[in-house]
Amino acid sequence: MVAAALLPMASGRSVLDLGCGTGKYCAALAPVPRSVVGLDQSPDQLRLARAGCRTAGNVCFAAADACRTPIAPVSVDLAVACWVLGTILDTDRRQAALDGMAAAVRPGGRLVLVENGEGGEFEDLRGRAGGTDGPTRRYNAWVEAAGFRPAAVFDSWFAFESAAQSRAVFTAIWGEQLRGMPAGARVDHRIVLYVMDLPHARGAV
Repeated sequence: MVAAALLPMASGRSVLDLGCGTGKYCAALAPVPRSVVGLDQSPDQLRLARAGCRTAGNVCFAAADACRTPIAPVSVDLAVACWVLGTILDTDRRQAALDGMAAAVRPGGRLVLVENGEGGEFEDLRGRAGGTDGPTRRYNAWVEAAGFRPAAVFDSWFAFESAAQSRAVFTAIWGEQLRGMPAGARVDHRIVLYVMDLPHARGAV
């Protein structure tokens, strides 16, 4: 669902995927843009990303800290960050990552953040619910204050073969961050797609 929403935005454009991880979205988008650059600071993640996109001639990857984006200013049409900025707890570093991301985009281009939404068992398990004052709402309020608008909300889920498997996977990934255990084999997950459209340069047609 996230990839399907991003595909029309990426068509015919140059794309930056900040914090691309294993290149899941780089691979999904590869058939439609002019080019895709994926940035991540993990060598292991980049190794998997390059392997997954080895047949896509318009995709390349580079090692980089999200807070120091090594992309030339105004060089891409679309910059995407999926579940990245929210992992940067220091607000100055988070703002630096957003500023670098925005600086890479040409006038008239677009920034997209894919984030967790309030609601759903996933946020409850990680202790990030809490209504209007919960960590997720506070972070998403920061996103909206930065100029992003919620363009789409997806009600998704993680599906496992059993409740035991879901508990094992969540424990292995999130460990001490978990504030509870999945009740069953399905864990609901709300996703918000945030968009910021940059103005065209003055005098541009």
